[in-house]
Amino acid sequence: MIKIASLLFVAASALCSCISTGNAASPKPLLSGKAPLPIFFFHGHGRNANSARNIEANLVKEGRVFTPLTFCMDKCSSRPLNEQVALAIAQIRNITAHDARYKNGYVFMGVSQGDAIARGVIEEMDDHKVKASVSLAGGNNGIFFQGPQKEDVASLHTLVTVINKALIPETVFNFAGYTEPDFKGKLQYDYAKAMLNQPESQNKYSIIDLYRSPYFDGWVRSNQYFPRINNINICEDNDTRCAADKKRRRANFLKLKEAHYFASPDDGVVVPWQSSHLAQYSEVATLEEIETKFSSFKIIDATQTREYVGDTYGLRTLDKRGGLFFHTVERVGHACWIEDIGEGSILPPCAFQPIFD
Repeated sequence: MIKIASLLFVAASALCSCISTGNAASPKPLLSGKAPLPIFFFHGHGRNANSARNIEANLVKEGRVFTPLTFCMDKCSSRPLNEQVALAIAQIRNITAHDARYKNGYVFMGVSQGDAIARGVIEEMDDHKVKASVSLAGGNNGIFFQGPQKEDVASLHTLVTVINKALIPETVFNFAGYTEPDFKGKLQYDYAKAMLNQPESQNKYSIIDLYRSPYFDGWVRSNQYFPRINNINICEDNDTRCAADKKRRRANFLKLKEAHYFASPDDGVVVPWQSSHLAQYSEVATLEEIETKFSSFKIIDATQTREYVGDTYGLRTLDKRGGLFFHTVERVGHACWIEDIGEGSILPPCAFQPIFD
């Protein structure tokens, strides 16, 4: 039974709704209390530990132990996500081994790409003590650059002409020459085809690791990150190690007591924005249908995805335990979860503090 609680933030002029899809009688979050758990912060792409400064200032006032991770900052954040997960695990183990404040558990907080890494750490770190995870505008079920829904169209300039052009080498895919009519299926088809034809680009750039193609059969066999942490990667019949790893990752994910996912329809970077709530676009049977059926793409709610229905990494089980929460806040740009955005930015202006409050 879905439970919805709404609160109008007058100062921010934003509507926030919290949805628990589980069956808990009343949520009792682990994020507050007499002895609040310490927090590890995972920064986004192109960022560093300083991007947590505003959140840290607020939480430290509450007496919270707050540690922004430094394992792969700035340009390093373009490295493959699998590589960054390993670096994060090493740093977290080093910190927790020498600081008794973490012995009773801790919280992961990830923003944007950082949250995709955080979940990878949860699943791959067998000795983790993560009690709760907090996702801020994460591309949590992969990104598809731009689909037919109106929020995606509003993100076109930012996503295609600025961000992707800067993050993906022209030798891998050249965004130049595409015009607005091409954004209605041709660009998406060409990009998906390029990813399949260039297996060497997989597990090489973080932005490519984050990509999710509607052509599932091709994507699941080529992408080296999300199929694995979503536990939908294909194991050969005699590959006992692959099957054992799936069980291990699922068990590690289910050590979580709570998972909170924050998103905004006005994100402007994560496409579709519902990916921050573990949703995705509908799938197609062939690569060519990305272009020919583009206008018919629909958002598949998190509870209707193959990952949830099959409980592949434990999401449905966590939900049934009452530990899965989706939070939606209107008019919050991608970076506004962590900082002010002024006039002249490629993203809409906004103020951090009212959103945090």
